[in-house]
Amino acid sequence: MRGFSSLTIHSSIIMSTQYERSSSDVEGYTRIKHEFIPMRDGVKLCADLFLPFSASKNGEKVPVLCSLGPYGKDIHASTFGLPKTPIYAEMYKSIKPLGPDACFELCEPLIWCKDYGYALLRVDVRGIGGSEGKLDPFGMERSETIQDDAEGQDLYDIVEWAATQSWSSGKVGFSGISYYGMVGYWAAMQQPPHLTCVVSYESACSIYQAARRGGIYSNNFQSHWFNNIVVPHQHGSRDGSLSAEQLKANRVDYPDLLSKTEYPTDGSFGVLERKRKLSDIKVPIYLAGNWTDPELHLPGNIRAFNGVSSEYKWLEQHTGNHLGAYFEPSHIALQKKFLDYFLFDKKDNGMLEVPRIRLLQHHGTSSFYREDETSFPPADVQDTSFYLTTQKQLSLSKPEGEKQPYSYQGYKENISFTLDVPFTESFELLGSPYLELEVSTAAEDLDLFIYLRAIDENDKTIVLLGNHGEPMDSFSRGYFRLSHRDENFGQFDTHRILMQPVIPRSEVVPGHTYKVLVPIYPSAFLFDKGQKLSLEIGSVNTPGTIPPMRHEGGDRVAKRFEGENVGGSVSGLMQALQFRREGRDVVILEQDPDPERASNGYGMTYLTTVGDFLQVNDITGVLRGYPSSGAHISLGKWVNPINFGKPMTVTSWGLFYRILRANFDGYASKAVPRPPKLPVGHGKAEYRGGARVTGITESGDKVVVEYVNVADGVAVTIETDQVIGADGSNSTVRDLVGARFNKNYSGYIVWRGMVKESDLTESTREFFASGFNLDMMWRGYMLCYKVPSDQGDFSAEGATMNYLLYENVADGSSKMEDIFTDTKGRLHQNTVPRGTVRPEMWDRARVEHLPYLAPPFAELLAKTDHPFVSKIGDGMCDTPSYFGGKVVLVGEAFCSIRPHTGAAAELSAVQNELMVKLRRGETTPEEWEEQTRLQSRKFMMAARAVGEFGQSSIVTFARHLYAYLMA
Repeated sequence: MRGFSSLTIHSSIIMSTQYERSSSDVEGYTRIKHEFIPMRDGVKLCADLFLPFSASKNGEKVPVLCSLGPYGKDIHASTFGLPKTPIYAEMYKSIKPLGPDACFELCEPLIWCKDYGYALLRVDVRGIGGSEGKLDPFGMERSETIQDDAEGQDLYDIVEWAATQSWSSGKVGFSGISYYGMVGYWAAMQQPPHLTCVVSYESACSIYQAARRGGIYSNNFQSHWFNNIVVPHQHGSRDGSLSAEQLKANRVDYPDLLSKTEYPTDGSFGVLERKRKLSDIKVPIYLAGNWTDPELHLPGNIRAFNGVSSEYKWLEQHTGNHLGAYFEPSHIALQKKFLDYFLFDKKDNGMLEVPRIRLLQHHGTSSFYREDETSFPPADVQDTSFYLTTQKQLSLSKPEGEKQPYSYQGYKENISFTLDVPFTESFELLGSPYLELEVSTAAEDLDLFIYLRAIDENDKTIVLLGNHGEPMDSFSRGYFRLSHRDENFGQFDTHRILMQPVIPRSEVVPGHTYKVLVPIYPSAFLFDKGQKLSLEIGSVNTPGTIPPMRHEGGDRVAKRFEGENVGGSVSGLMQALQFRREGRDVVILEQDPDPERASNGYGMTYLTTVGDFLQVNDITGVLRGYPSSGAHISLGKWVNPINFGKPMTVTSWGLFYRILRANFDGYASKAVPRPPKLPVGHGKAEYRGGARVTGITESGDKVVVEYVNVADGVAVTIETDQVIGADGSNSTVRDLVGARFNKNYSGYIVWRGMVKESDLTESTREFFASGFNLDMMWRGYMLCYKVPSDQGDFSAEGATMNYLLYENVADGSSKMEDIFTDTKGRLHQNTVPRGTVRPEMWDRARVEHLPYLAPPFAELLAKTDHPFVSKIGDGMCDTPSYFGGKVVLVGEAFCSIRPHTGAAAELSAVQNELMVKLRRGETTPEEWEEQTRLQSRKFMMAARAVGEFGQSSIVTFARHLYAYLMA
């Protein structure tokens, strides 16, 4: 017997008279309403008891079938869900019989009490109907509090109460669909002495996997389920005895809890994943699953069949209406045979001769049962490989040549592949299909939605009946989140049934390619000769998925799955403008499809080299930024700054980008609403957004560039004289040409934020009017500058004070892990985006630094609620030149410098000048390469020296200053 974990809860709920106990006879059985069952912590759960006349009239002792759920024992099945949703009442229209006590997803008393002689005990979970306590589906919140299976404890107590009543034979079973099937698992895992057997239909065996398909949160369904068919039955809602505020205070916000708990090791999930083990189930169990329920319960019953320790276990797989099979006469007959054998000891009823596995197999739109299997997946199945081809098809033959990349817009699009040649003979798909893919994303994460379809001889999709009665145009589906991958594939290889990855958190680096195995849900489909298999892969549910089952909202936000790309284009645009001035045609390939390019409010500075470049190339006449006489340095709390350095201009990255775009191809924006007419005699300009470069190869004296349009997945090839790789510090071009680059961590991080100028006090605005400001502290400093908006708004409402606050943090330390773990529990490699930094981490940083800052700087920190944080590092390639100088890396693609000097644009201008000298023949390729390395290293050393001056000892600063002077 399991040990008890106890928690005392003092319920503030006062039972109303509507839950007084009563007894009456109804159509061949006795109905006892509102029987209260005590739990170990003193809370009483309200139950209805239905007794056959053999027990209530004749005094016989009978076995009992229990249930525990949140759907309200007093709600008739024919009206369940109304008026919130009609889905379930519609599904019940085909169920017969429906007696006066028919209840959603539970045994019908007219059959099981009147005809078969069983007692039925229906119990409402805490907080539902007449049950005391807080509404807490699956016991999630309470389980985390007591660090044990809270609902499992209630189930144990229910079983033992039922077994010891005067009418009970002492043999207890569970039977039901969905939630009621799941609690059968939880009860059996507790191993109460009197629990004898379980019948579980269409029931997931892991709450986590039911709520997060492949790691993707099912926000629509969880909200629909909780708000439409659970909350309406909360105690005090129907009789109005509790106010809306009281009701809210007495329930867990279940969808919110799930949304905030992303990984199976977190919070309540972590407790329940530890405590609820299938191997603890030892009683006989009858399991039935639904092939057309891939959005919620599949493959729960199959996983349970493979995972329980029961000597006696059966598995049946059917299709269609979520409720239909449980109430279908042939199914009821098998349920009765099973329950009679173990609860009524009818050992001669033939139950042991029933096949242990019965699988309904789809065959077109018809189906048949196969009863010759002894395991699932069957032991004799063989993997058959299908390959993606360059023609967007599936093929049984492995394509020759190099792999073909395909792309689509994250968070928006899908792509399909259909078998190139119809099957020449019947083909049986039985078991768990899976995909082996190489995937890459420009975003923070990647969700995959997989659909397998059958195409008939007339090229029409074969449509099945879904489990909610909807047309279902796929016979199997799969879901996969890249940050939840298990790169060892161990569990799936062992079980061939989708299991939760053993590595719950996996970092996703934009642009990196990952080899992944993507399990698809189990299926059984027989193709005829002439039919085809079709595969769809993408980032969203297909239109045929009904609204409650679509994966929308929650943690599926555009920022995470579409991606934000910042930087990279300034260097490229400067080079492109120079090429055009020389009369050469230029095409810019930019991966970001948004022409406005999100900048996150980044600021930048530039000195005379950029100023000289703009003097020649910028004909917009637009105000470019704020002038600054140099850096203005404060020492700790001392507010009288020291002027240092050269005059500069301070502006926003977004405004600078828009000015360059207007000069390059006449792009109009709010910043440059009337771009100038491009000069005659310059080369042609073309800017292709949404172009993801996939290959760069040398072909004689040319370079071949391959890219994919992210909007439609179309592959494009360009042949050109020269390629300039200017795609930022995470450069794809750099990877494709095999450049050696290693970004080294500096030993400190940076907190970045911005405050509207209009939100600051007048004295602080005056203090920062000079432009570029630093506050030097002991082993830390803060840099601040005022920038206009990306759209060129220089007013106090449009301008912002941007700042960078540096902090020493040891790499690999617990402090580093704490800071770079976001509000969803994800551990980031380099940057925690704005809006996802944990508030306690930012509060800690402010507490540590505010006492040492001059008041104007302190005000910026105090008025920032949502900063972001990044690791600081730098690195440089061995050489900027590849393929004999036909491919050149510039900007941060070649040399990534620390942000202390804000000089990335200045470095780009210097590199541009060196390229111009090379093309004019004023320097040799060898001299150009040496000067490019030298100048880039000088910028890198200068940024290091400034950083170390603020963050390290005098000795370390002196070493870096010497390195800069010698560069």
